Amino acid sequence: MAPIIFEKVRRNLSLLIGQRLTLRQETEIDGISAPLKAGGFADVSIVGYINEINAMGYKTVASCSGMRRDHHGHEESPYLSIELPEDVVTPGFGRTAHDVFPWQIKNRAYVDSLIRAGELANWVSELELYMLFIPTVHYELPKTGSIENDRRAESEPTVVQAQRELEEVMGRGHTYEEFMEKLDRRDAIREQAYKKYGGIKSWSDEEMDQMWRNLVTSIRMHGPISQTYSCHMKAVLPSAPEALMDEDPRVRQRLRLDIEEARRQYEQYGEWYENVFVLMVPIAQIELTPPWNQLRYEDNKKKIGETGKMPPAFLHFDDTAQIYRVEDGIHRINAAKDLGYTHVPAVVSYRRTYPPG
Repeated sequence: MAPIIFEKVRRNLSLLIGQRLTLRQETEIDGISAPLKAGGFADVSIVGYINEINAMGYKTVASCSGMRRDHHGHEESPYLSIELPEDVVTPGFGRTAHDVFPWQIKNRAYVDSLIRAGELANWVSELELYMLFIPTVHYELPKTGSIENDRRAESEPTVVQAQRELEEVMGRGHTYEEFMEKLDRRDAIREQAYKKYGGIKSWSDEEMDQMWRNLVTSIRMHGPISQTYSCHMKAVLPSAPEALMDEDPRVRQRLRLDIEEARRQYEQYGEWYENVFVLMVPIAQIELTPPWNQLRYEDNKKKIGETGKMPPAFLHFDDTAQIYRVEDGIHRINAAKDLGYTHVPAVVSYRRTYPPG
C-alpha cells in the first residue's frame, strides 16, 4: 500500500511542477540553434532530425548535436532525450536522481523498443529521469565509439563507487561545491576507465551527422509507434532496404574485430581499420559506377523490389575525399538506387588513428 500512496504524492507533485514549468525541446545554451516545428529549439544541424522524430509522435525534451559547426569549433557530447508518456512510465522522483522505481514502469515493451532502436544504431540508450522527475529514454553516442566498451568502462568498480558517491551528494544537506567536487572526481575516474577500453573517440561532424541519421531511421523502423507512422511521411524521408544480416556470412566475419591484428597495425603504422555496420549510407555519397553484369543487376533489383531487403554492401570510407568507395555490392546498390531508395545498409571500413580497445 505504501508504494501506491507514495506514487500518488509524487504524481501530484510532478503535475504541480509541470503546470508551472512549460517543457519544450531545449539544446545546449552555447549552440547555434534554430526553432522546431513543435516548439522549442535544437542545434541547427539536427533540426531536421528532431522534426522527423516529433512528426512520428515522440516528444523530445533535450538534445545536443555534438557537432563543432554548431558549437563554435568545440566538440560536445551528442545526446537526445525523448519524454515517455504517463501511461508508459509514471512521472515523479525516482529511486535516484536518474533511475526510476521498477513499479513506475507501466509499459515495459514501449520502453524496451525505444532503447533497442537506439542500440541498433550504436547509441548508448537508457531509461533516465530528466530534471529529476520526467521519465525519458536518453541517447548518447558511445564515448569509446563502442557500446560494449562503454559498458565495460562504466562497470569498473572505481567508476561505480564514484557514481554512488556523486548520487549521495545530490540530496539535501550538501553544498554545490561538494557536488562539483564529486562530479569532477567521477569524470576523472571515468576518463581513466575509458582509456583502458580504447580511449575516448573524437567523432567528426560527418560521422556524427551519419549517426544522427541512423538513430532517426532506427527509431522510425523499430520504435514503439512505428506502425502508426503516416505513409505520406515515409515517402518523403530518406529510405533504405532492410538489411539481411545473415544472408552473407562475410557480414558477421567482418564485424568481428581482431584486436591483436588491430594493435599490430596501430603500432606499425599509427592507424588501423574498423568495420562498422551503418543502417543507412547515403547513395549520393557513394562513388558509384554502373553495374558490369546486367543479369546480376536485374536479379538484385527483382529481389529488393519484391522484399524491400538486401544484404549490406561493403564500403570503405575515404576520410580524405569524404566519400564512400565500394568494395562489394555495386549491383545491389545500383538496383536500390533505381528502385527509388536514397540510402543503403552497409558494413563500412573506417580508418582509426587512436589505440584499439
